[in-house]
Amino acid sequence: MISTSFLNSFSKLFILFVFSLFCVTSNAAPSIERITVAPGCEDMELDGNRIIIACDDRTKNNSGAGIYTFSPDTKLLKPMSIQKDKVLSFHPHGIFLLKDSQEKLLYVINHSKKQENAENENYTEVLVFIVDNNGLRLKEVLSDSNDLFDEPNDLYVTKKGTVFMTNPSSYRKSLLRFSPSERNWSIAVSGYSYPNGVHVKDSYLYLNNSFNGKQYRFKVKEDSSLGEENLILDSLGAADNFTESSEGFLYFCGAKSIWGFLRHLLKKSYIPNALVFKFDTRKGKVQKLVAPDINKTIAAPSVVLEFKNKLYFGQPFNNDIFVITDPVWKNK
Repeated sequence: MISTSFLNSFSKLFILFVFSLFCVTSNAAPSIERITVAPGCEDMELDGNRIIIACDDRTKNNSGAGIYTFSPDTKLLKPMSIQKDKVLSFHPHGIFLLKDSQEKLLYVINHSKKQENAENENYTEVLVFIVDNNGLRLKEVLSDSNDLFDEPNDLYVTKKGTVFMTNPSSYRKSLLRFSPSERNWSIAVSGYSYPNGVHVKDSYLYLNNSFNGKQYRFKVKEDSSLGEENLILDSLGAADNFTESSEGFLYFCGAKSIWGFLRHLLKKSYIPNALVFKFDTRKGKVQKLVAPDINKTIAAPSVVLEFKNKLYFGQPFNNDIFVITDPVWKNK
């Protein structure tokens, strides 16, 4: 006969076993949802309860370029109308939504194509739009008057209207700055091999360098000039654009290496491993996303945006955005 003490011990062990299974299940890596939207989702900005997405088809088809709004609740995508008579060639790249001005302004890096514009040449400009519910009204154009643009990627606009913009193809002109008072562009920082993401928070500018997987920080002075460089993070892979959550965390992602990204650029069927980070700048705490399936699904993401405990990913060579619910993080 089995003793009562043995049964009690067995019951306790069984309860612990079931509890351990529950813990493992509850901490399992989240699933990934794919939502087809528009070609080449390069960048995202949160606007209330909707996400503004910059899209451009980077294949030979060259279709679907535009700014769209996406509703996380209904999963509906709507194109935002623009004044086509004022913007003949529209190929948006990095975007930034300035919410602190009297007007809600969307700054857009636009890579104009020579076959579509009056100048018959490829060039880049920064377009500033007034944001309405369903459309964009062109307010001004920040043109490259000093011949500094070299395929700009990402930008950030301060409350004063100063624009910081990365220039990844130029080592000498790595980060550019637009002065709203002088109405011109200048070189803010030089000497970086492939700077991509840029963000300003608490009077500091953060710069992701996709070539060496490092992140640098600079003090932003009163005159918008930058202080000395400080290396604060490394082993970030080909980290790209920044977004900031309502809680003040910085999010960024990219292929595990710049070489993986370039291989994907040449062969779209190749999916490089991806890295996704959450950065508490005030505590200096960095966490990495736990999602093994991301390496089978999301090819070289350029942006990740957090909204209501979900992560939304965009990628420049695909027609989909990807959604992860209840993301799991671990310390980097």
